[in-house]
Amino acid sequence: MKKIINHLGENWIKYGFETLAILIGILGALSLENLNEDRKDRKKEYILLQQLKADFETNQQLIEEGLEEQKLYTIILQLTLNHTGPEVEMPEPEVLDSIDNLNYTTLELVYGTINLNLMTDQMDILKSDTLKTLLSSFPGLYASYKEYELASKEGTLQQRHLHHKHVAILSMRPDLQSMTQTSHKSDHLGWLRDRDYQNIVMDRLLQMETAVDKLKDLRVKNEDILKQINQELTRFD
Repeated sequence: MKKIINHLGENWIKYGFETLAILIGILGALSLENLNEDRKDRKKEYILLQQLKADFETNQQLIEEGLEEQKLYTIILQLTLNHTGPEVEMPEPEVLDSIDNLNYTTLELVYGTINLNLMTDQMDILKSDTLKTLLSSFPGLYASYKEYELASKEGTLQQRHLHHKHVAILSMRPDLQSMTQTSHKSDHLGWLRDRDYQNIVMDRLLQMETAVDKLKDLRVKNEDILKQINQELTRFD
């Protein structure tokens, strides 16, 4: 009986060591698998952060260029407003050339990675809740700016309509004037003295001022996002 008990004890110890070895092997394999998954997740996050950094650095440059363009058009609108009214005189040729510049700003930011990030589960790859919040608020701020940019564009198109009503476009192409029997004359004073034109210029100036304020807010948000991205990238140094 004693031999049987000793034999069973030896087997239990043997089986216990074998079971423990198996458990250690399983836990080691799981730990290694988790470590590999963590490495993959870190690599995905690093790649995404680099893509976002490139996008927002490009956006920062585009925003600065947009502000410079808006500044130029604001100066032109102010100059135009100074030469509108029922009794204005004909401006100097160089002034007329400036206020003849009926263009508008169209700012198209880089949005590929941002949209992809917000529309898929890639947001979960990012570890920073602060960065996620900043990214989520960016599209709404951009859309708010675009509303005023669009209003300014519509004002420009109205300017062009009244400009074409008073100014003979054919006079800008002397080489084509021989194609018509009698070319119309431009009435620049009629254009500048038109009350509707003055109203359009004033309305566009107000819309553009608000657009500039919105664009400045967008610049601050873009800078905040870049700072947060760069801070997150320090975790990978």
